[in-house]
Amino acid sequence: MTSRKCRATDMVVSDDPAQMQALLQESAEQYRDFFEGLNDAAFVHEVDKEGRPGRFLEVNEAACRRLGYTRDELLCLTPREITEQAEYERLARWRSQLGDRGNVLIETIHVAKDGRRIPVEGNICRITYRGRPAALSVSRDLTERKQMEQALQRRDALLDAAVRASGLLLASEPPPEVLGEIVRMLGEASGQDRAYYFAWQTDSTTGNITISLRHEWVREGITPQQGNPLLQELPFARVAPYSCERLRQGLEVCALVRDLPAGEREVLEPQGIVSLLLMPIMVHGVPDGFLGFDNCRTEYAWTAGERAALAVVAANLSAALVRAQTQSSLRQSEQRYRSLIEHSPDAIAIVQADKLVFVNPATARILGAQSAEELIGLPSEQLIHPEDRPAAWDRIRRLRAGESGLYPAQVRHLRRDGSVVWGEVSGSLVQFAGQTAVQFVVRDVTERKKMEDALRVKEWAISDSINAIALANLAGDLTFVNSAFLTMWGYSSHGDVLGRNATEFWQSSDAAADVMSALQQQGHWRGELPGKRRDGSHFIAEVSASLVLDDAGRPLCLLGVFADITERSHHAKPCRDDADRGAFGGQPIDVQRTQWGRGPVFDLHL
Repeated sequence: MTSRKCRATDMVVSDDPAQMQALLQESAEQYRDFFEGLNDAAFVHEVDKEGRPGRFLEVNEAACRRLGYTRDELLCLTPREITEQAEYERLARWRSQLGDRGNVLIETIHVAKDGRRIPVEGNICRITYRGRPAALSVSRDLTERKQMEQALQRRDALLDAAVRASGLLLASEPPPEVLGEIVRMLGEASGQDRAYYFAWQTDSTTGNITISLRHEWVREGITPQQGNPLLQELPFARVAPYSCERLRQGLEVCALVRDLPAGEREVLEPQGIVSLLLMPIMVHGVPDGFLGFDNCRTEYAWTAGERAALAVVAANLSAALVRAQTQSSLRQSEQRYRSLIEHSPDAIAIVQADKLVFVNPATARILGAQSAEELIGLPSEQLIHPEDRPAAWDRIRRLRAGESGLYPAQVRHLRRDGSVVWGEVSGSLVQFAGQTAVQFVVRDVTERKKMEDALRVKEWAISDSINAIALANLAGDLTFVNSAFLTMWGYSSHGDVLGRNATEFWQSSDAAADVMSALQQQGHWRGELPGKRRDGSHFIAEVSASLVLDDAGRPLCLLGVFADITERSHHAKPCRDDADRGAFGGQPIDVQRTQWGRGPVFDLHL
């Protein structure tokens, strides 16, 4: 009796029929386990002579679990019956390619037993199953990826709408005339079912608050509420006390309707609202109205980025309403607008045909010019450091092409005397003298850059110090060590020590714990402790430890500076008794606690 391995099929064959049967059974079970063990849904279905899919011949457990069918139920179905109808028709050309190429990768939508739509990516190949033509499809659930993509698209759309809305609010038309357009833009970009603006009225005599629907946008299929008389002069504080109070305080309302008080649900549920977001529009510290967004299909979870974009619109709308109420002529007066520009602490310049056509006094001051007129007509490239010009021109080109997200950017500018000034630049397209131009707002960040460079030098100094330096949280867990620390304790990688408690690195963890306790109480500790290296050997370390505080005097972290004094200790005279030296040979000293933001943070002898 012999058995051998067939290299062509990677199967074991035997001259003994019984043994061959056992081997085949074992192989079948292995492939069954592999098929069932796939995390992705796997299907095998018939393929007729024209390449059309037929009944399922095999499915794995993941397919049953995802679609909500039993295995027997799925084996009675075809791909058509688990695929969205429009998608199934669209995939007809892919089926022909499967016949030509033998393998295709597609995206489509499966429909579960309970009606759920599941976006999937299917890798399909032609196979022979039990002697007849078939197709094997391995489908990966794309739900999370699609949700992430949709969330990013909504965020980008909202940001774009917020920019356009802000542009409308800065235009010459009064806010009431553009508010309806802003509601429409935000509604379409938000992905919600309804967007609206309610006006807020407070009776000066009684203090009663009422709200009235002024503008509304609804998605197709959603019932408009613009003509609903119940939403005109609605007694807001009585009907919706929770939402009214939050908006009165200038706070947003972001909630699921089912979580709101009963009185508010009675108003919202008849409108089919499932979740909502309300953004207050404040004028002189009191509400003038609010923007609202309703979802009538799902309990929508607003992201922080989406809410921030809408908060910007609400703030700009608030500012526009303030301007409309207090200085209606401001929007019409070029002189008043110029006054704001000229008093801006940031440099504001307009470039047209690659030359400066307008600059404010701050631009002349930052660039070291005698006057703004000295800069008018100069090529803008003369004011940019040569090394930064290619990137600056590329941003301008892309801005003119309609691309967003290019600013702010940090650019080196050349003063009139040739010195360099760092600027944080933002740019936008504007109309100037009837033609398109680029407006730049530049903030002088030269001092900030110097501080950043100085801080970076300090960081390098700490990292490269010959003394071992470590930072730990208040629990004593290490959060930073420099290279000298690793060398002193015999470690090669920061990952070997970070996150470990400081007491683990001393010969006596109890003594080290007592030192940390004394440090917490006194704010500073200095003395000697026997350290324990990675290889188990010991050494004597001189320790100087401080408690780092913030400006309010609250503890932030622990700082330790260490020096290996083993050799010095071996040659030193006998020390005094421990009673004379303090605990563990340390000398608690009366010094100021190390404070963050108040003078030098570290007393490091570098």
